[in-house]
Amino acid sequence: MNRTFLFFSCYITRSDPNLCAQSNCFDQITIAANAIAILTLAVVSTLAWTVFFASFLSTWEALPLGFLCALIIVQVEAAMAASDWELAGVLRHKAPSINYLSRVTLRMLIAWLLAQATAVGVTLNLYSGAIQNRMQQKLTEQNAEVDKDYANRRDELRSRFIGSIERELKEAQDARDRSEESLSQLQVKKDNAQDRSGTMYIEADREKRGLDRPAGEGKRYNDAKRHQDVAERLIASSTAEINRLQASLELLNSLIEKLLEQKRLQTVALQEAEEALEKEKLHDPRRIAKRDDPLLRWIALQELKRDAVYGQAVEQFDWLAKIVLVTFELMFLLIKVVFAPSSVYLVRLIAQTKLEAAKVAAELESELSDINYKRRRPDLRVVSGK
Repeated sequence: MNRTFLFFSCYITRSDPNLCAQSNCFDQITIAANAIAILTLAVVSTLAWTVFFASFLSTWEALPLGFLCALIIVQVEAAMAASDWELAGVLRHKAPSINYLSRVTLRMLIAWLLAQATAVGVTLNLYSGAIQNRMQQKLTEQNAEVDKDYANRRDELRSRFIGSIERELKEAQDARDRSEESLSQLQVKKDNAQDRSGTMYIEADREKRGLDRPAGEGKRYNDAKRHQDVAERLIASSTAEINRLQASLELLNSLIEKLLEQKRLQTVALQEAEEALEKEKLHDPRRIAKRDDPLLRWIALQELKRDAVYGQAVEQFDWLAKIVLVTFELMFLLIKVVFAPSSVYLVRLIAQTKLEAAKVAAELESELSDINYKRRRPDLRVVSGK
């Protein structure tokens, strides 16, 4: 196995690289697998906590925080796993003691608590849409009275600035539409009268000249002339009415342009007034500002769990997410403590540790003996006699 990778695996799992190099291939693979498990846990924890912080921070702010939380979790679990020196598999000489089982239970409890914290972050992000809707709904309910007050004031501003102009403009536009419709009808009426006048003129000329009939100005000639006169008078009256309506339309168009210009100027003033009103609304002491933090999200999640319609589904999904994340968080601890294979490396480690401890104890005893001997030896000096 590659020495660099093996040394890196020992560093991650807090194993002795010298003893690992002396161990068999299976033990080396086990140490490398444990390192991969720790790195996998680090990736999962980083993603989970980054997702949590990203729900109310930017991604670039959430990423280092998520990495920091994952680093703490991995260090704690790696330290718990590295402290297990119990032999496993065929090398176990006796059943686990109560002390060992208690320590394993405590480690599992600590890992479970860390997994719960990680699961909370992921759950809050999974329900981010529903939580945001719930928070917005609650905020809207709390600010309903203030919003209604400022909506009424906004309507008053609009009525004062452009209300009368809009009414006059609508009346002028309606009058113009009616005039245009009347003008169109009069034009049709005039065109029809011109057609009748032309027809009667031709008919009277035929009677007078006797085209395909006896010539002379008889009754049919007089009747045609009478219809022609009626048509001519209708043309004249229609023309006069058309001229009057066209003059009226010019006045109405001029009035509408003037009102539109006034509305444009008043709209600018209205926008400034509405902006000032909006600033006043934002600083109104009665108004509750929008906030977003983990506590408010957690409160909103608990309210969703109590909801009559969605509560049961939210509760079940929440437990499912927690179970999955707890399993991921406990993965390395389960591999190292519960599912640990027989390891000659661990026998070497225990033997070397006891041997070094014995050597250190012997060295300590030797040094203490030397010190005590020096204290008991008298301080003699040789002096010359006189």
